[in-house]
Amino acid sequence: MTAPSYVKPRHERRFGLRERLLLGLLVAALGTVLVAVVGWVSFQRVVSSQQAIVRDTLPAADALHEAVRANARLAALAPRLLRADSAAELDQLRAALGVDVPLVRDRLAALRSPHVETELRERLLATGDRLAAGLEGMSAAIDQRLRLRAARLERIDTLRAAIDGLDELARIHADNATAQLVSTLTTLLQPDPGQGAPSLAEREAARERVLDLDIDSLERMHELNLTVHALGFLIGRLDELDSGARLQAARVEFAAHLALLARRLADIADPGGREQGERVLRLLASALDEEGTFALRAREIALRAQVETLQGVVGELTTELDALAGELIHRGGRILAAAGSAAERSATSGLIAFGVIAAALLLVTLGVTVHALRRHTLGRLRALEEATLALASGRREVAIDTAGDDELASLAVALERFRANAIERDRFAEELRQQQQELENQVLARTAQLREANAALARETADHARARHAAEQADRAKTAFLGTVSHELRTPLAGILGLLELVEDASSTTERKQYQAQMRAAAVLLLELLEDMLDFARIEAGGVQVDKASFSLRDTVNDVFAVQGTRAAVRGLALIAEVDPALPDAVQGDRRKLSQILLNLVGNAIKFSDTGAVTVRVRAGTQPDHLHFAVEDHGIGIEPARQQEVFEPFVQVRDSGRHHAGTGLGLAVCRRLVEAMGGAIELKSAPGQGTTVSFEIPLPATAAAAVEALPAATEPKRTALPPGHRVLVVEDDEVNRMVVERFLDALGQQAVCAPDIQNALRLLQARPIDLALIDMNLPDGDGRELLARLRALPAHAHTPAVLMSAHIPRREVDALLEAGFAAFLSKPFARERLRALLADLLAEPAAAVPTRGTAGVAEVLQATDWIDADFLRAEREALGEETVADIVGVFRTQGQPLIDALLAAARAGEHEACARLAHKLRGAAGNVGAGRLAECAGALEEALKPDPTGDAPRVGAIGDLAVRAGELGEAWSYTLQALDALRSAADDAEAQRPDQTPPGSTSAASR
Repeated sequence: MTAPSYVKPRHERRFGLRERLLLGLLVAALGTVLVAVVGWVSFQRVVSSQQAIVRDTLPAADALHEAVRANARLAALAPRLLRADSAAELDQLRAALGVDVPLVRDRLAALRSPHVETELRERLLATGDRLAAGLEGMSAAIDQRLRLRAARLERIDTLRAAIDGLDELARIHADNATAQLVSTLTTLLQPDPGQGAPSLAEREAARERVLDLDIDSLERMHELNLTVHALGFLIGRLDELDSGARLQAARVEFAAHLALLARRLADIADPGGREQGERVLRLLASALDEEGTFALRAREIALRAQVETLQGVVGELTTELDALAGELIHRGGRILAAAGSAAERSATSGLIAFGVIAAALLLVTLGVTVHALRRHTLGRLRALEEATLALASGRREVAIDTAGDDELASLAVALERFRANAIERDRFAEELRQQQQELENQVLARTAQLREANAALARETADHARARHAAEQADRAKTAFLGTVSHELRTPLAGILGLLELVEDASSTTERKQYQAQMRAAAVLLLELLEDMLDFARIEAGGVQVDKASFSLRDTVNDVFAVQGTRAAVRGLALIAEVDPALPDAVQGDRRKLSQILLNLVGNAIKFSDTGAVTVRVRAGTQPDHLHFAVEDHGIGIEPARQQEVFEPFVQVRDSGRHHAGTGLGLAVCRRLVEAMGGAIELKSAPGQGTTVSFEIPLPATAAAAVEALPAATEPKRTALPPGHRVLVVEDDEVNRMVVERFLDALGQQAVCAPDIQNALRLLQARPIDLALIDMNLPDGDGRELLARLRALPAHAHTPAVLMSAHIPRREVDALLEAGFAAFLSKPFARERLRALLADLLAEPAAAVPTRGTAGVAEVLQATDWIDADFLRAEREALGEETVADIVGVFRTQGQPLIDALLAAARAGEHEACARLAHKLRGAAGNVGAGRLAECAGALEEALKPDPTGDAPRVGAIGDLAVRAGELGEAWSYTLQALDALRSAADDAEAQRPDQTPPGSTSAASR
């Protein structure tokens, strides 16, 4: 017998928490998979329905809609085709058909959806093909109709011309018949008195001839005339005949008139007239041929009926196509509705299955969870709960018991790991917070940058708006500029052209002199207009660059008066300068721009004043180192409402409708210059009370240089011009070429002229020359090219060549002279200037030959004539003896101080002052015709300009400058002597021949 065992059997692990949880998770996973499968199946059903809609139905619907729209356009094109009246319009409509017809065919061919019935698709395609064929047939018929119409109209023009000729023939013969009748009646009723009264037999014969022949002939000719008009009327009514019956009736009527015309033409006695009428008859009869005008019109009517029939067919086809398309669209709508219903059913069933499975999964999960937790102690769970709550509240120092090997122990280990991870996450969160703070700082910085960029963009937008406004203003200014310039330039040019005609018709030398003086005044006005426009263009293009240099304030004002003195004297105005004695004379600033401002203001004051004086006042400004200038006149004045407008470009004051010559740019240029110099300009005026324009600019005082007297120079030598030299003139402008040729003839030289390079080379190969005058711009090249080819000829390797031009800047002249030209002539030039240059270049070998383009003072002083007598005579005739005498007196009075100051400045070595004084003397000399003195002064001014290769002037040493200034002083003395000699000669000639006027001559070559 076996004793019972008290050893407790080994405890086997039962279905614990892990297993239960695993079971619950497995069930949940299976439920999740099941839910996913059900949802996927439902979604696939919905997707299939949507794909069916997108893949099959929608493309077909889109294609059908495009086909319907194209069909509508085709339906609209059919009436337009019928109304097409020209080949261009037909080509345009054909182009539209070429786009829409293929589009309809392509869209109908694209209806390949399984939801589109094959039979319906075939009907659509067939209807589209018939529609395309109908439209093409309409297009072809209309094209043929237009061609027939063009041919018919061309023939109608020919028939009308023939009918007009026949009408003229009929009228002539009708007039002849009428004349014959009148002649017979005149003979019968009014016999010749010398022959006696006609006998009774003669009267009876005349009466029979009138009744049987003359009246019948007249009636036949009138019937011919009416028949011609009837034929012309029928030809002109062809376009109105729109049916075959009317056209046939017109054809029959036309044939009847032709038959009558043939009979009436046979009655024409003149064989030539009858032959001409028969030719016209045959031409008119051709209108009834098979290819004649009536046949062409009949084919037109038939084609129009055919086109109208085709239009009806096209309308029916478009309607049929619209109906088939509507039916197809309706069926597509039903298909779309069915697909939508299927998708909705699939979604509903999937949602129900998803809800049921999800509810079952929730119940299973809850059962497993409750069963697993019910068998465990709550202490460990409470400890784990407390630890979890502590960790959730942020207390990371809580202790967690991880003893054991069951699921709760594993959970405790996991919770411990969670605590460690939470500690690590806190560390990471702190680092992330710091990074976030840095990122916020960067965002703020970038926001500030973006704000600055937006502000910059706003400024740039405003700049663009201002630039656009400025561009619009510039465009308006260009329009005003063109209108003003076209008027202002035409005015003096029209005067010059009119005076040229008057010169041609003038019967006396006095009239010619007067017209020539008026032409010179108009040319000066034209030059002033161009100078104003060039100044304004330079300011607008490159802005204004202000220079700083020392200059004499009072000399500047005197220079302005010297230039404008002649104009003021002509108008009977006085020029008054009131400069505050307390102001320094030597100031620092831009003398040229100040002179330009004062010249414009004084010139305007003279232009708009008829009496009184023009006063320039200079006093200290309201700010330190500023001077206040005011130019006052007693002219017409300006209304207050327009005082700001005159500073705008191309605006000019009008006095009771009176227009003063000019471009209206003077005050605009002055304002730009004053503003560029740091000042402001203003205007005070009242109508009829004159105008005062004032401005204030900074002109600080500077130290004045000492001046000394200069001794006189030796008397210049003269060089005569040897006659008989052969001079080649290459000039493309015929007028300039003729003027230079006349100048050379007057100087005793032989001129050989050529308009271009090729002709010049042929002349050079035929015979050598002594000198060449070459224009810069030629039709087949330029002056440099001709010079190179001239130098390539052995016989002319060293022949002097002179370059002529009217637009080469002074800074480019030296480079051209370095290229090989012996001298440069700026057009227009005086005959004496040409004589002096030829004398220098064609002198004997012992004479000095200039090597640079601008002749020096010594060379200029070698002229024989110091005063242009023709110029003074023309001025006397235009302005009067007293006015010219006043001008010469002003020249004597103002010229001597200029010479004295020039000599003193040369002795002191003041190059800029010498250049300025030489410039003033040149302008004053030009006002009295002292061409030689003007050239001397211009040569000295040019020599005092800085050399292009450096900053030093061409005249460097003080001794050289003194010599050149002394020569200019002697030229001044010779000029005064020449004036006195001319005055004496004029007085003697007037005493000997009081009724004769010395002939004048033009002294300047026109450009």
